Amino acid sequence: MKPLNWKTAPQRNRESATGIWVLVLILLLLHVLKPAPYRAGAEIFPCEGPVFAQIQGEVRHPGVYAFCDPPTVAELIRKAGGLRGGTLPLPDQRLSPNSGISVARAVGALRIEPQEISSFHKITLGLSISVNRESEQGLLALPGVGRNTARAIVEERERRGGFRSLDELIGIPGISPRSYARMKPFLTL
Repeated sequence: MKPLNWKTAPQRNRESATGIWVLVLILLLLHVLKPAPYRAGAEIFPCEGPVFAQIQGEVRHPGVYAFCDPPTVAELIRKAGGLRGGTLPLPDQRLSPNSGISVARAVGALRIEPQEISSFHKITLGLSISVNRESEQGLLALPGVGRNTARAIVEERERRGGFRSLDELIGIPGISPRSYARMKPFLTL
């Protein structure tokens, strides 16, 4: 074993000091450059359960927005950043909870068309989808449901004239008691 000599010890101290200063500099930069806790558009809701509204089409920021109460068409368009171009008489009509609109351009004029929030957005937001009204494409958003199962649900719904209970889904080809238990929290009649 080689004995320590005085010439090597100070170099190690300098390397340690340099490493500490580099670490302090990195921590300082991380502190200064950290992302802001508040981003434009983010809100804290004072209400217990928000109501969602989707907007698509000729607006600056299409998407799904949350409100404490069902918004008017004007409030939803304002929250989406306004219209991209043109003007539109904005009615004070309130939207139904968890619904949406599409602002479409037809022959140069803008018009508003009501629509449903897509089933994929509904499930992401924790909202239920109606097994009696949802399209075959919309049923694909349910966990464990593929094209064949969605088609079987729609065919059975048409044959019965609608489901009276969610439990009637058990036994449809592709829906076992286990898969039914996975999809049931996302369904309503």
